[in-house]
Amino acid sequence: LSKVKDGVVAEFDGVITDFQAKEGVTIVGDAPVLTLASMESVSITIGLGKYEVQNIELGQKATIKIAGKEYTGTVNHINHMASASGTTSATSIDVRVKLDDPEGVILGIDGKVSVLIGAKDDALIIPAESVNTDKTGDFVYVVENNTVKKVYVQTGLSSVDDIEILEGIKAGDKVVSFVVGALEDGMTVVAVDGDMMNDEEGEE
Repeated sequence: LSKVKDGVVAEFDGVITDFQAKEGVTIVGDAPVLTLASMESVSITIGLGKYEVQNIELGQKATIKIAGKEYTGTVNHINHMASASGTTSATSIDVRVKLDDPEGVILGIDGKVSVLIGAKDDALIIPAESVNTDKTGDFVYVVENNTVKKVYVQTGLSSVDDIEILEGIKAGDKVVSFVVGALEDGMTVVAVDGDMMNDEEGEE
């Protein structure tokens, strides 16, 4: 008691994220009283599946969006033990991303993390929704002379919105990105430019 009569001082600056003790309640044994989070080293943890984590490496750069603000960070830890994901049989691997400059960050809330797993100049990219998969592999539908053609492709880097095409099609090919109904190889269609569709929707 004599050591803490003037208060308890932490070894680092931080923010209290949880306060377990209440006035008049007896603290038993080594039960925690409060949780103090350091603002000097702030990290966010994401859970990835076994296929996603294959593309993650230490040192990769990331962008983190928290409460409307964007931060940069670096992957600094990959857990080598998977853990159960919720009540299902699926498992996830925790990956920790350290924020480069956490000034102004709000602790204890969810954030959106995007990890840069690769970059390439002059890549041929198409909307990710344009790529389909069957038992043979990945394929896209292209339009040649108003006829649909099913073309198998080899994909590369990808994001939520776009995917890189390494082989199968070339720049300038008309790739179907918006499908109404079922498409089949050899079907006759009329190609509509995406910008034209947006203009028509805006006039309605």
